Amino acid sequence: MEKRLFYPEIERLRGVACLLILIQHTTLIAPLLLPREILPSLLYNGQGGLPLFFVISGFVVTTTLARYYASAQELPTFLDRLSATFASLKGFFLRRVCRLLPLACFNFLLAAIAFFWAFENDVLPYQADWGLSFVRTGIEHLFCVYNLAIPPYLTAEPMHYGGIGPYWSLSVEGQFYFFWPLLLLALKTPSRQALGALILCCIGIFVSRPLAEIWVEGTGYYHTLCNLDGLFLGAFLAFLRSALPSSAVKSSWGSRMLAVFLIAVLWIYPSLWSKEGPVYRMVPILGCAGGLVWMAAQNRNGVLGGRWIAPCFEFLGKRSYAIYVFQLLLSYFAKRIVDYCGLFQTEHGIRSSFYATGQFLIFLGALIVLVEASHRWIEVPARHWAHRLTAQ
Repeated sequence: MEKRLFYPEIERLRGVACLLILIQHTTLIAPLLLPREILPSLLYNGQGGLPLFFVISGFVVTTTLARYYASAQELPTFLDRLSATFASLKGFFLRRVCRLLPLACFNFLLAAIAFFWAFENDVLPYQADWGLSFVRTGIEHLFCVYNLAIPPYLTAEPMHYGGIGPYWSLSVEGQFYFFWPLLLLALKTPSRQALGALILCCIGIFVSRPLAEIWVEGTGYYHTLCNLDGLFLGAFLAFLRSALPSSAVKSSWGSRMLAVFLIAVLWIYPSLWSKEGPVYRMVPILGCAGGLVWMAAQNRNGVLGGRWIAPCFEFLGKRSYAIYVFQLLLSYFAKRIVDYCGLFQTEHGIRSSFYATGQFLIFLGALIVLVEASHRWIEVPARHWAHRLTAQ
């Protein structure tokens, strides 16, 4: 069995990205009262967490693929290189499917049950075609095209913001997982591959993202063209790190303070722009995300160090996918279930002073239980099963 590539600091950065997205979803997308009461509006927008996720994914996937292709660089043709690395690529795709699909299917089932209950009990206005929309979304997700098929009206519907929404980014990653390994084989050498990643990153920043925001009105944010830059930035950083001499860089207070500053920019900067802002407004975000990933790759045990901080973020990072998948569904329904059951209200239907806190505690408790259970009984067994299959 091939040894799994693991960067502790990268795992902790996943925890940071997950926390930023969780804040955004509970304050802006499916808002709960308590986060909006205790956080200033400047900290509502955690949109910077998503580019950080994409840069991490591009870095880790490309580092893994580069190990597979190292022995096939001298083969003359694309088909020869594909044949030589076919077993490794098959294992790569199988591990990705086993990591992503079981949890996504489980969340899809929970969302279907939740919306069936909500529509049948008049918690939400009934939509006659909601079942057909779920089936269509499931097929689109299976083939990694959901983000390309989101019609403008769906972004205003409860199903998009109530559990299915996170699937769009999984489609972007699925497309990257399919096309990038083949493109790397075609480019053959690490220098060409690195140059290709850098060119595609620049095209994503300066060409495809601005054009997508113009052409795909209303849903450009979800389009693949708007999210290629982060993935290919991570890919370029992977090649850059492998090309430079390997050295064990010790962490310092300076590097930790720089990491805190970059995370603060990721958190605060998105709240400072408007939808009518400059088309290249994502450049600082990508720069901060790339800087954090580079520091994490060079300082494997120190950028987010600390006796208590590092284990907390690593714990979140290992469960970041489960948190990302479930949190929108739970935050969307927490308020509705509390109101439907009449919790934290007086006999006259007036909300008590504990209403906001109780609502959030119900959401947080359900999220912790569901994430931990799914991590232990779905994610970990699926990963072990995939490794056993690829070891045969």
